[in-house]
Order: sequence, then C-alpha cells, then structure tokens
Amino acid sequence: MSNFMRLARRPCLWNLGRWNRGRWSIGALAAGSLALAHGAAAAAAEVVAPAHCQAGQIILPAAIAGAPLASPAMYEAAADRVELVGEQTINLQGDAQILHGARGIYADAITYNRDTTAAQARGDVILYTAGGDEIRADELELHMDSHTGRGAGVQIKIADRAADAASTSAQNTTAAQLPARARASAESAQILSERRLRLKQVALTNCPPDNEDVVLRAKEININRETGVGVAKALRVYFKQTPIFYFPYLTFPIDDRRKTGFLFPRAGYDEDSGAIIAAPYYFNLAPNYDATLTPRILSKRGAQLGARLRYLNADGGGEARIAWLPSDDQFDERDRYALRYQYAHAFNADWHASLDWQRISDRFYLRDLDSDIESAATSHLPSRAAMNYFGAHMHLHMDAHTYDIARPENTPDDLPLDILPRVNLRVLPQKIGALEFDLTGEYTNFHHSDAARAQGARLRTNAGVSLPLRKPYGELRPRIALHTLDYRLQHNDMGDDDSPAVRVPAYSVDGRLFLDRAMPDASAMHQSLEARLLYLRIPTRRKQNENDFPVFDTGNSSASSFAHLFRENRFIGGDRIGDTEQIAAGITHRIHNANGAQRLRLSLGQIFYLRDREIELREENFPAEKFPTNYQPTPTRTDQSAVVGEMVASLNKRWQVRGFARWGEDKAELDALRWSAEYHKNARRKFGLGYTYEDARVDANATEQIDASWRQPLGAAWQWYGKTSYSTRAHQMQAAEVGVDFNGCCWAVRAAARRYLDGAGAHKKRFMITFELAGLGRLGAR
Repeated sequence: MSNFMRLARRPCLWNLGRWNRGRWSIGALAAGSLALAHGAAAAAAEVVAPAHCQAGQIILPAAIAGAPLASPAMYEAAADRVELVGEQTINLQGDAQILHGARGIYADAITYNRDTTAAQARGDVILYTAGGDEIRADELELHMDSHTGRGAGVQIKIADRAADAASTSAQNTTAAQLPARARASAESAQILSERRLRLKQVALTNCPPDNEDVVLRAKEININRETGVGVAKALRVYFKQTPIFYFPYLTFPIDDRRKTGFLFPRAGYDEDSGAIIAAPYYFNLAPNYDATLTPRILSKRGAQLGARLRYLNADGGGEARIAWLPSDDQFDERDRYALRYQYAHAFNADWHASLDWQRISDRFYLRDLDSDIESAATSHLPSRAAMNYFGAHMHLHMDAHTYDIARPENTPDDLPLDILPRVNLRVLPQKIGALEFDLTGEYTNFHHSDAARAQGARLRTNAGVSLPLRKPYGELRPRIALHTLDYRLQHNDMGDDDSPAVRVPAYSVDGRLFLDRAMPDASAMHQSLEARLLYLRIPTRRKQNENDFPVFDTGNSSASSFAHLFRENRFIGGDRIGDTEQIAAGITHRIHNANGAQRLRLSLGQIFYLRDREIELREENFPAEKFPTNYQPTPTRTDQSAVVGEMVASLNKRWQVRGFARWGEDKAELDALRWSAEYHKNARRKFGLGYTYEDARVDANATEQIDASWRQPLGAAWQWYGKTSYSTRAHQMQAAEVGVDFNGCCWAVRAAARRYLDGAGAHKKRFMITFELAGLGRLGAR
C-alpha cells in the first residue's frame, strides 16, 4: 500500500477497469499527463473575438475532442493526488478528471465507485457529453455506464447539432471549439441519458453571450437531443425582462430540425383590406413532406385561410398552395380563391418533367389580395407543363401553356393563344467528312376560347448543311438551309386556304477573325478583338403576305441585343420567314485578367441591306375587312439598320456595369437605351440602379423609367432595403417598397411599406410588420 500511495501522490493516469474474476486491476500508465486536465484546456484553443451575433462557444479539451467513442469498459482518470479507499472507492483530488472516450468529467475533486461506476464531483464541475454539450455544476453525481445522474447549481451550453461530429472526430491533437446553440441555468438537473436532461426552475436562452433579450423561464424543461425538442411546463417568455407570453405547456426546437407548431404571426395594414393579422401553423408531417396552414384576418374583408404542402421523393418534388376567402365583404360577398401547384421530376439523367398550374377566382384577385408587387402587375396568369430530353445527339422539348385573366382591365380577347401542345426538336450538329449537318423543328398547336380567332397547328423546320473552315485566328462557315412553314388552320376567316405552306431557302457565309495580345502595361491582362461579318440571303416568298397566313406569336422587332444582328430570321416568332439580302457587321473588344475572367466587353454592330424587304406583318390578326385580292405591301426601303452597341464591365469583384444603346436608322438620335449598375459586397450590402428608354417610334408606349434596389446596413443590427420603379415619362412611381430590418441576434423585427399601381391605374398602399424570436420560430403550445 505504501508504494501505491507514493505513486498516487504524483500526477498520474489510471485505468479503472471492470471487475475481473473478483479482482480489480490498477496500474500506472503514464506520468505528466496533467497538461490535458481541464485547468489547462482553455489555453489549448485560441478563442476568436466575437463579432455581432456570434454564438457562444464550447471549448473541448484535446483529450475529449480527439477521442473516438470508447468501449464502455475503458475509463481513464487523472488528478494531482489519487487515493484508494477500500477496494471500490477512489478519491481524486486537485484538477481531477475521468475520461470515457469522447466524454469527460472535470472537477476540483471526484469520488469514483468502481462497483457502481458512480462519480461524485465537487467544486468547479464540468461535464462534457459525447455530443459536445457542456454542463457546469456546483455538485454532480453521474453513473458513468448509464450516463444518468443529477446536479445542483447547473449551467448548460447545448452544442449546435451540426457540430456534434466534431466532438467525436478522430485524433485531433488540440482542443476543439464548438458553437453553442443555446444555454441555460437551473437550480437542479436530472440527467436521464446521454442526450436527455430534465431541468428544474430553469432559464433558457439562445441569445449570444452577455445578451438576455429573450429568455424562457419555466418550472421545468425537458431537453431531448435525440428528437431535437424541448418541452416546458409553466413557461413564461421574457422579452427585454418583460413577460410577453405564458404557456402552461409548450414544446420548442433546440436544433435545426423541423417541428410542428406555430410560426410567429405577421401583422399589417392595406388600404382596401384593412388591418391584416396572420398566424401560420407548421406541420412536420414526415421527413420528406410538410405543410403550413395560415389563418388570416382582413378586417374589411373577413377571414381567409391559406395552406401550403411541400413534398420530396426520390426523383423530384412538388408544392401545392391554396388561399380561400369566403364571402369577401369588399367584393359583393363572393367567395374568392387562388390555387397553384408546382412539380419537377427527373425520370433519369436525360428525361425531366415539370408542371406549374395556377388559377384565381376572378381578375381582381391579385390586385386585392396578393401582396407581391410583380404579381399585382401580371397581365395574365400562365400555367405550364413541360417535358425535356437531353441526349448526346439531340434535344427534345415538349410543353403546353394555358392562360387565365389576371387584371381587371383584361378581357378574354387580350389573352395569348393557348399552346396545346408544342414540340421542339434540335438535332445537334453532326459531321460527315468536312460537312456539318443541323436540324431544328417545331410543331405547335394554338387554341383560343374565342372561336372567331384563327387557330390551329403550325409546323416549321430549319435544316442546314455547312462547311466550317476553322483556324486558330478565325473561322469561315458557308451554310445552305431550307426553312419550311406549314399550317393546319381552323376558323381561318382571313383567307380561303386552311393549309397554307411555304418553302424558303437561306444562304449565308459567316466569318470571324480573332486577334489577341497581352496588354502593353504588363498588368497580366489580355485583350482580344473579334470581327464578324455575316452575309445572308433569303429570297422573297410573297405568299406569306396573303390573308391565309395567320399571326399567332410573331412580331416585328428592332434589335434588342448585339446578338440579334446575326439572327437568320428578322421576325420574332414562327409565323414569317423574313426575306432579305444583307451584311451584318460587328466588332467586339474584350479584356481578360490573368485568370481568364472577362473584365470588359464592348460590342458595336449594324446591318447593311442590299435590297428592300417585302414580307410584313399585319397589325391585327382579324381586321374588319380582308385585304383586297390585289393587295401589295409597301417594301421596307431602308439601306441599313439601327446601330447597336453593348457594354459589360466588371470594375472589380463587387461592381458590374451593363449598357445597351440603339441609334435609329437615321443615326440622328437614340431610340433605345438601357444601362444598369450593380454592387454586391455581401448579403447585407447590395445596390442596383437601372435606366430604360424606348422611343415611341419603337415602342408605342414610349417607355422611360428608372429602377433602383438596395440593401444597406445601418450599424451591426439594423439594415434597410428598398426597390422602386419610376416612370420619368408619366412622372409617377410605378411601384415602390421600403423596409427596415432589425436583427437582435435572438430576435428580429421587419417592417415593409409598399406602394403600387392597381389594375385601374390607382395607387395602393400596404404595410406589414413581422416580429420573430430566433430559435422559437415554431412553438407547439397546449
């Protein structure tokens, strides 16, 4: 015994084994292991100075952070002084510790019973669980095998669940630092298992250290790390030391897992709807689907119910939403509703499908009840189903579109033609020797509820063969193509032929020249110059000007981009094949940095016409009278198109500027101008400014407006944001929204005011405010 005590008086590490054939085996494994004791643990990790809203930290000693989950048979103990009392009891005094794999108890003194595996710790007690939680106590009793026990004067830090694995990661040699999800203090704690606690007379918060803005105080709180749920009895929610809620029984989340319960309510005011209060309730139905039910009170209209269901499966996912307002007091006591269903599915790597279906009860719905500015400005409500195939040699796209009225001023005649269905086929270029073949085709069936409108099916194709001649400094591509256009029409009152068709060849030579050099200032920048000339000839087929050829989806269009100059068909849509003989010329200058990223692109181009164009579009699909039989269109006699310029500049990693300008054919003045500047530093600091101008010669509405959006911090916690669209021609605000957010780390408040034009041209106002307690986003009260 004297030899044992002599060894025990110096720092040592012990194995505390299980009972083995009636004897205990106690042996000294190493000396000098005190560097791993909890007194030195804090010095082993460098703590980063906390920033705004930085979570509290749990600093794990290296012996805990680097250890895997050990066999229950292996315990390790260390202390300044170790004393064996009888055969079953060991007293550890001074920087005492007992480690069990990734678990550990540190204290001034620990008494350990080898028979019951019970450890009684006193003085500056710290217990680290395998999940990384930290439990400090004045006194603690813990059964090491079952990890059950109790403590008094408890302070707890609950580790972020996402960081749990760090506490059991293999073989770290330094201390680890885990973020604390929440912290609590209690008069007493009962440890029910490794991941379950029962706290008495407890105060819990997920605010950062030294912040007590939001505190839950309860007679009892049960924390279950397995389910991620806390259960409280007789709970009071304190905000700024003032009680604001009381719940006899309440459940709340302690990690990021989804949980059934109330979301925080939203409140606001709308001119037409009055005061608005919404109280969403979230249902965590299964790991792959959930639902949200949102009762909403509109003081001038009545009670509205909204619901959303989301789900995922192995190959896709979908979302269904419904809003129902029975007996709207502001709408002749009529029931009103909105429905939307979205789904996406991947059959395999090549085949994909999607669906977006929506309906509203009336054309005033979006104006009166939808809070989104863009939705309120929608002229029609589309529904769409699509199927796509992306193969090695071809791409196939099939879709169908239907439209519903979405604004008060619209009538069924204003709706676009439904597409039921459309099939697009693109055969990727195939090489046969030096030749390259390509093919695109589209079949579309147009339908409309108005039987007086021309409708029916259209088939168009474009098959071509080219001889690409490529060199490092350029490319020359002569091409011959055949365009076909065929109709099968119904109700074609404009003409006598229900099956008009046309075949038009196209001849082109596309040439490009590439020049590249290093910048002369030795800045590791490179600049390139690309010159492009495209000769295009499409003969005139005057049959397209006859009454028989409808106009389903086609329009005249001035060049809206630099790339538009090099289109083969000058019409947007598929109902005309524009005749022309022209040369399109363009030049592009680029600057790239050493990594190849584009810093600047400048493009300038124009089309020179070698003959007049005779194919045209009638402005109306169904004029009051048919064109006379001998009708001859007036040829377009301009010798050249508008000059088009484009610019894209990345000034640095945060600033990007874009611009587009189009000078009219007489070159006297601009007929279109667009530019925008965007700044993006981070999620809290963004800025965008844009200007759009379309001359009345190009756009009958003569657009001229300024758009701006921003998000700007006002200190560490505050930020404000906004977006606005102002018509300089009409001298009025089209739409505007301004909001302010406050992030108090464990609570937040958001307020937003909107002003927008309704369908009748009147300005409407709406104000909404949301208050949120972070970490308590879903409350399950009973």
